[in-house]
Amino acid sequence: ATMRTLWMLAVFAALAVGCEGYAHSALRPIGLAPMGATSRRPAMIPAAARPKAVLETVGARVVQGATQGAVGAVVAATLSAFTEPVVNRILVQRISVMQSIKELDLAKSRKFFQTTLPTNFLKF
Repeated sequence: ATMRTLWMLAVFAALAVGCEGYAHSALRPIGLAPMGATSRRPAMIPAAARPKAVLETVGARVVQGATQGAVGAVVAATLSAFTEPVVNRILVQRISVMQSIKELDLAKSRKFFQTTLPTNFLKF
């Protein structure tokens, strides 16, 4: 269970920093690119080639924003539910990171997730 927990933490941390390129797109306007990538900016898509549902309707943009907020809330709630107990044990009990991860209880983290999810839906 410990290795699976580490993998879950790694996956959620990767999602949080933007494994889909959001973190890297912030670097491109100033001429920097991620390692192994070219510094060229992607070609701009002409307005005529963009999907009309996104361009023309406000409703589509509202749905798109709500969807992005919901995804962000779920990711943040998952990160909180699994990392906060680890960090709290490190700070309160003064134990090592690996010891704290070994003491992670998935059942308690799932229950804590039920608390963090509504909180993050309010936030996002």
